[in-house]
Amino acid sequence: MGEAGERPFAQFAQAVTRARGRAKARIVRSLLDEKDWRPRLEMLARVFPDEYGRRDIVPLPTAPASPMPPMTLILSMNGEKRETTFEEAEEIFCGHFPRRDEPPDESELGNDADGIDGPRSNRDRTL
Repeated sequence: MGEAGERPFAQFAQAVTRARGRAKARIVRSLLDEKDWRPRLEMLARVFPDEYGRRDIVPLPTAPASPMPPMTLILSMNGEKRETTFEEAEEIFCGHFPRRDEPPDESELGNDADGIDGPRSNRDRTL
């Protein structure tokens, strides 16, 4: 709206542009006066990246990154510690649960037509 020239918005946009320009000039002048100029230079690079941002060219890696070595866990069971892989730990702790590729259907979850879990016999008793 301000760039289109509508009066109150255009005045505000011009004031913001002037204030940013003055602040930039003040910061640039103060770089030589300050003992530690790095924070001000960093601020200029972040606020005005087109003018003060870094333009380092980072080469792409030529070879794919090496795969991570297999990670291991240290399990403490029955007073003894042993090192094991995630797959072995999963088998130890989750081996008794059936694996599925699809979610269970509602009949296996115990949901009935009313949306209440649990056996029907306890709920449907009349006093």
